[in-house]
Amino acid sequence: MTDPVGADQVRISTREREVAIAALGEHFAAGRLAAEEYEERLGVVVEARLRGEVRPVFEDLPLPRPPFLLPVAATPSALSSPLPEKLRVTLHAEGVLLMEEGLPGSITYRRYRDGEKSYRWRREQFVAAVVVTGKRLVVWAAGMRQVDMPFDSPLRAALAVSVKGADQLLIAYDAAAFSASRSGRVELRVRTGRAADLAELFGA
Repeated sequence: MTDPVGADQVRISTREREVAIAALGEHFAAGRLAAEEYEERLGVVVEARLRGEVRPVFEDLPLPRPPFLLPVAATPSALSSPLPEKLRVTLHAEGVLLMEEGLPGSITYRRYRDGEKSYRWRREQFVAAVVVTGKRLVVWAAGMRQVDMPFDSPLRAALAVSVKGADQLLIAYDAAAFSASRSGRVELRVRTGRAADLAELFGA
């Protein structure tokens, strides 16, 4: 399905905002959200001007959802993001230790700022490729390198790689550690049965 007549660009009404806040409260009461994450998502709903700004708040939650959030298909770039051939050749030349492709994942921004771009909380879904070579860790998603960290980089310690549950690889970092113009926390989550292997190869 596609977004009907740009519904995401329609300004949100007071009633729609109240419905979204109530739905979020139900998820918090059900234990699906920790207090901090509930407050972050609530802030997004309160400050939203357009319906589409509320959509990421509910993307990883089941019903109830606000009725105005109709199903929307992800863009082709988000659904399919194969490694560019040039990068693939380079990685193989470095000696691929483990390569996983077609992995469902997401990137979450918390109190994030980069120039004019600013998110109190935002989550985007993607399909990713994760590669560990003898030299580096690369996460490719949504048509770009989300992570490209050489093992010998002095910034390696700023990248926290861990395993959550049985199959979730979590890569988190403070944006300011990589650029003075950025701030906030960035979290990449990728689902793979090789999560523990990937984390171990990176030295987590």
